Amino acid sequence: MKRLLLGSILLLTPAVYAQQASLGVETNRLSADGGSLTFTATATYAQTPNALGWSVKLPAGWSLQQTGGAQVPEVAPAPGATRTLEWAYIVVPATATRFEFTAWYPAGLSNNQTVTAELIVRADGQTKSVAAQSLILRPVAVRPGRPGTREN
Repeated sequence: MKRLLLGSILLLTPAVYAQQASLGVETNRLSADGGSLTFTATATYAQTPNALGWSVKLPAGWSLQQTGGAQVPEVAPAPGATRTLEWAYIVVPATATRFEFTAWYPAGLSNNQTVTAELIVRADGQTKSVAAQSLILRPVAVRPGRPGTREN
């Protein structure tokens, strides 16, 4: 069973209706062989905002594979997009939004990789941009002299 790691923020401004936003990832470990990770973007709110969007920054060398889920935003980046990915709802769901996206990462990463995200909410003529907690992803290295063995 996969765990979902979450970075969450609370929005406390009463004029903006979003109550909570989070970006989660299935694991914080990156294979030395490269691969893909699925992220989940979730926002909940007491009243439906006029507009809602996400901006996610991927590390260099990463790219979007796909966007999916039950509440996929109407505006989404194309597969293969890199660096800053942006999604927007034209029709904002009534009480919450949740969608997933899968990103590919290259083989041979040796440093931690950081994915950042912000939720953009428009309500009552105001636009608020709130940074979600960054996700730090750690490469799992192959131990020297022991092929096929991984370090934690």
